[in-house]
Amino acid sequence: MRLTIVFVLILTVVFAACKHDMVEPGTSSEVVILSSTDSVSFQTQILPLYQSYCGSSGCHSAASAKEGVVTTDYFNIRKGIRSKNLNESEYYTIITSGEMPPKRSAKLSSAQIALIAKWINEGAKNTLYTPNNCNSSNNTYSLGIASILAANCVGCHNTNLASGGIQLHNYNTAFALASGSQTVLLNAINYTAGGGKNMPPAGKLSNCDLQLINQWIANGMPQ
Repeated sequence: MRLTIVFVLILTVVFAACKHDMVEPGTSSEVVILSSTDSVSFQTQILPLYQSYCGSSGCHSAASAKEGVVTTDYFNIRKGIRSKNLNESEYYTIITSGEMPPKRSAKLSSAQIALIAKWINEGAKNTLYTPNNCNSSNNTYSLGIASILAANCVGCHNTNLASGGIQLHNYNTAFALASGSQTVLLNAINYTAGGGKNMPPAGKLSNCDLQLINQWIANGMPQ
């Protein structure tokens, strides 16, 4: 009886210590190619949010792994997500409760949180949608650039957390950087800066996003 109790206690400790390491059974990291934008694309819509708002250096990046949590790739994010179950998805509920990102960090918008919820309810798969052509007509800050920066950059470059002294949370700050340090910005997003200055640090923007930003700058950064 005494040995049985000890064994049970050991199992309890082991499972408690591994709560962030348990991946949902049947989870596959295989990328599912979407044929339309009706479904949420994890790679281009959800992953940038977790990388920017949660996976920055010192928090939940692969190098920092604060509290044993990494949110910079599909496999690790799925450790805290349960498909079609928002209430059991720790990496979703902690966002909606206001606990994360921390108080002084930029918060995800209600639209961004709703997008994550939709992805979970769709099955939380490693989905990807890549348009055949990148529609750059009427490309302005409000119609395209703002959403790209919000998903990929604002988590680290905002009023409270201006990494590298750079803010990108509104048109004025984006315009100031694009006009005053254009070469630095273009080298960073095109991954030609080197020396750890390529941005976003977790991965290069999609070709479509790069095309839109480059064109926006070339057209004089219209609002």
